[in-house]
Amino acid sequence: MNVLSRAKIRFVETLKRKGVKYTLISVVSKIVSPFNEGLFTAFSFLPILNDLIVFESEGDLTDNAFALYNYLVLNGYDRKYRMIWTVDNLPKARFRMPAITTFIRKKPVFIDCRRSYYLARCRLYIFDHVNLLRNHRKREGQSIINLWHGCAIKAAKGCSGKKNNEDLLLVTGDFWKSSMSLFVGCEENKIIALGYPRNDCFFSQDREESCRILTALGLKKNAKTIIWMPTFRKSSSINLSEEYFQGETGLPILKENADLEELNVFLENKNATMVIKVHHLQMDYSAFQKKYSNIVFLKDEDIVGVSIQLYQLLAEMDALITDYSSVFNDYLLLDRPIIFTLDDYEEYKASRGFLLEDPIRYFPGHHVFDKQQLFEAIGEIINGGDPFKEKRHELQPLLHQHLDGNSCKRIVDYIGL
Repeated sequence: MNVLSRAKIRFVETLKRKGVKYTLISVVSKIVSPFNEGLFTAFSFLPILNDLIVFESEGDLTDNAFALYNYLVLNGYDRKYRMIWTVDNLPKARFRMPAITTFIRKKPVFIDCRRSYYLARCRLYIFDHVNLLRNHRKREGQSIINLWHGCAIKAAKGCSGKKNNEDLLLVTGDFWKSSMSLFVGCEENKIIALGYPRNDCFFSQDREESCRILTALGLKKNAKTIIWMPTFRKSSSINLSEEYFQGETGLPILKENADLEELNVFLENKNATMVIKVHHLQMDYSAFQKKYSNIVFLKDEDIVGVSIQLYQLLAEMDALITDYSSVFNDYLLLDRPIIFTLDDYEEYKASRGFLLEDPIRYFPGHHVFDKQQLFEAIGEIINGGDPFKEKRHELQPLLHQHLDGNSCKRIVDYIGL
């Protein structure tokens, strides 16, 4: 079966899953788009509102943008500035924060005057995933702040190379400037190492909050808990899937359901828990519908449902398993063990590719290539072993300009709020 045939099958499956309603909304959105663009142009004749800030994040009210927003609210900036959130699910967003802020749709379904008005007149547009002002002519006096959601290791698959119009792009250290410039399409002189707002919770989370997080997600307080955050190989998007990858689970190394059964028995014998963070593009995999005694499959909605941010949970984990995801860079700040699954390193390199030359030089932890090595590394960590501590300490100051929890304050000071 060729790529085109697979694409057609995926498209039909998506329509079945999303339904006719989704299709109609997409069609209507395209029809009204020119009208909304016209409204943006019309509102651009009005002066910029210096107290107006618009936020965006992938997944409503999450990640770096929400961490910065939360810092502003906690420190009283909401008394001076009007803050607007662009969201995908308007009813749910209003339910989560009914009294604090104003919401507009990220993707307008109909002609939306309020959305065009706020985007055209805001002084600051702060985002970590979608730059809604990218296709508009940025106004004099507007600033676009790209917080992004991780430093660039993997190549930007399908990237057009089009330059972005942000005024500031954040990284954790100067080391990342070159790869992020290539990934995002931003000039290096606009990239500043101020740190990521979401990482501040690594330094400030108290015991009461820690207990709330573990209890809310049904995790054992006294057991070793390891989180696995793999890069997705297969997804509902044909453009994002790695065509070489095969397997029932969508996971590296443990590719069959029987492997998960074996992992669960291993963890049960060690009195340990594994949290596998399921990427939203892999949510439909049947492997993630089964219940295990010592494996917890965690989806985005599970976290949102108990009012927790992902990085608050990450701060509670005793170790991390990942591969080519930039989450390892953030987890370095916690100075805890990391396992890297690299069984498909050469295939991934040939399929998607990397922006860093020989990136595994910067992976301070166990490098595992098969199931036996993975289980051995997990067992060593559960037993208290930490052989890569010195390597982490060597890389921390290279990959992070600041080893503290003050990223939000630095950003606020830098942009002059």
